[in-house]
Amino acid sequence: MGVLRDAGFTIDAIGGVLESVYNQLADQAAATLRSAGYAIAEIGTVLHSVFQQAADGAARVLLAIGATAAEINTVLSNTFNQTVAAIGSLLSSLGFTNATIAAIGGAFTSFGNDVVDFFEGLFG
Repeated sequence: MGVLRDAGFTIDAIGGVLESVYNQLADQAAATLRSAGYAIAEIGTVLHSVFQQAADGAARVLLAIGATAAEINTVLSNTFNQTVAAIGSLLSSLGFTNATIAAIGGAFTSFGNDVVDFFEGLFG
C-alpha cells in the first residue's frame, strides 16, 4: 500500500486496486488499509464509495478492525449522513453500552439516557 500511497494514489484508488486486482472483500480491504496506517474515517470512505457498503455493513466492518464507538459515529455521520437516532441504534446493535453511546456526547447524551430509562423501565 505504501508504494501506491507514495505514488500519489488516493485511498479510493487504492481501495479499488484491493477490490479489483486482489479480489479483496470489504472487510479484507479495510483490514489491509488499517494495517497500512490509514485512519478509520478514510477507510469508512472507501467502504462507502468503493465497496458500496450500507451504513450498518460499514459499521460492522469498522468495529471488526478495531474502531471505537466515537470513530464509527464520525464515519456514520459524515460519510453516510445518518441521523443521530439511526447512529445510536446502530451503535447499540453493535454491542456498545448505553454509557459508551452517551459518552460520545452532544446529541447522543439524550439518546443514551432514553435508552437507559427504557431498560430501567423494563427491568427496574
